[in-house]
Amino acid sequence: MKYLLFLTFSFLLTCGVKNTDQIINSNSEQSQTEETGIIIEDAGKCFPERKIVSILRAKKVNIIKKGDKFFCAYDNTHLEVCELPEAFKKEGTVCTIEGEILEIFANERRMGTPFRLRKIK
Repeated sequence: MKYLLFLTFSFLLTCGVKNTDQIINSNSEQSQTEETGIIIEDAGKCFPERKIVSILRAKKVNIIKKGDKFFCAYDNTHLEVCELPEAFKKEGTVCTIEGEILEIFANERRMGTPFRLRKIK
């Protein structure tokens, strides 16, 4: 019985979906290194009321501009990034991103899918 509880607990800890209620260090908004790119540490503030639909890892995207907003585009999909770093706010920039694709509510129309950016390089 102990082993069953241990295995169940281990499985839950290794599950791919992250808890959006986790405490995020608010002392530094972004940290940057050569190998990892820019890691967005305060991303939990972006679209807090939306559930995570899927997680995007190491996806190559193009930065595009529609109106006054910037989007990450790939395969005819446009992601509405909450806080895109200033260094990447140039149309036509190719970069690699990681983050969480968020839900779109049934009664709304958006120019892009809400996206919580976690890492960009």
